[in-house]
Amino acid sequence: MKKVLALLLASVMTLSLVACGGGNSGQSTEAPQSTATPASTAAPEGSQEATNAEPGAYDPASAGDITLTFNWWTNQKRTEVTTAACEYITSLYPNVKFELVPGSWGDYWTQMSVQASSNDLPDIMQQDYAYIAEFVKNGYLLDLTPYIENGMVKVDTIPENTLVTGMVDGGNYALCAGVNAPSTLYNKTLTDELGIEVPDNITWDQFVEISKKIYDEKGIKTLYSFSNSENQQLFYTRSLGYKDFFSNETGVTCTVDELAVFYQRILDGIAEGWMLDYDAIQANGTEIDTHPMFAQDLPEYSVWNAMQWSNQLAALQKAASTKGIEVGITTWPADDVTKANFLKSSQFFSVTRDAQDKDLACFVLNLLINDVEVNKLLMAERGVPAPTDVAAATMDVVAAEDPTYPLVVEFLNKCTANSSPIFEPNPAWSGDLRNGAIQDTHNAVLKTKPTMTAQEAAQAVVDQAKKLADENK
Repeated sequence: MKKVLALLLASVMTLSLVACGGGNSGQSTEAPQSTATPASTAAPEGSQEATNAEPGAYDPASAGDITLTFNWWTNQKRTEVTTAACEYITSLYPNVKFELVPGSWGDYWTQMSVQASSNDLPDIMQQDYAYIAEFVKNGYLLDLTPYIENGMVKVDTIPENTLVTGMVDGGNYALCAGVNAPSTLYNKTLTDELGIEVPDNITWDQFVEISKKIYDEKGIKTLYSFSNSENQQLFYTRSLGYKDFFSNETGVTCTVDELAVFYQRILDGIAEGWMLDYDAIQANGTEIDTHPMFAQDLPEYSVWNAMQWSNQLAALQKAASTKGIEVGITTWPADDVTKANFLKSSQFFSVTRDAQDKDLACFVLNLLINDVEVNKLLMAERGVPAPTDVAAATMDVVAAEDPTYPLVVEFLNKCTANSSPIFEPNPAWSGDLRNGAIQDTHNAVLKTKPTMTAQEAAQAVVDQAKKLADENK
């Protein structure tokens, strides 16, 4: 295991492939005062704007008694570790408390949109590569550049190609909370029982062959793409040799005929019975704790796999263990996985424009990214820590508590050797396409009785993408 962990450190250090106030319904955190002395952290003087303060000059006590709001999308494990980390920060700085507001992925972005319209965004928010350009364009996020330049926020041990993933138009609006990659998590107990070996860098044909075999022998289906999961479209498009799916010039990079192949694969899977349909997904959901991988009592809803990210293995394995299931991990399927695959920030942390004390919020952001004890509590649940020194200092602790961590480490090493440079942050208009034609077409072709052909679905996405791109030029 130590050899695997050492290999990951080398990979993280050279990731040339990685281009990786609001809310009143949260939970408060309070912790007893600690005698621990926090590491010296630079910060600017003044309450709202960064200055050229000397490292260590900022005293968080100067903010007075304050409660910072912190929102993120979550699973149970993420909520537990983030709460523990925030309680630890409060133990160091008793005047700083937190209102923690976790939520589901879909609800999270709806809530952030509502709060943004009311100038009521949280002090610190979890951010995603798919949304960062849109939030920056709308002026919702604080540019961290002054805080980085004066030493308040430390980035010197974050690989450059990881750091730039949080940059938009020359400003740095987010810091990587963890490195991860697309992953197919699967019921290894089931595949072992059937004598099926799931390969690394699995091709689409191998994925279909395995899916059909499992369906024929067990009646268990496959979960591939659903609703607004444009990530599978991105992966497919990159496998064709395009760097990105979105294009500010043409809307999308691929042609209608090329995109139609993606939709035809889904239509074939539904028609042949081995792919889980939209109605079943809507009826039962896909949250990790109730994922259809664990629905043995509902054969028509049970699946052998989950299309997730590598940092979600621990949470899925925890839920699987209650069913006696071992979870395996491989890449997403593609005709050319090396072209398609990429490493990225699993999530970012950002300070918003509505932060009540931006200096303090940046001080806390720095702790979340760079403080070793904080990251031991965060348990790499969001992915391998971006700063290489923090990754090194926390690996043994994380591996001791999370038995899946060495497997994720090994998986990311393989991805590092079999990936291509990441795409640029999604254009600001991508959210309208995601919640419009992409969602509508996925839902239409995934129905038990599809309401669109592959060509119609592809044309609808290409047409709306071109319209949005033209409107935003």
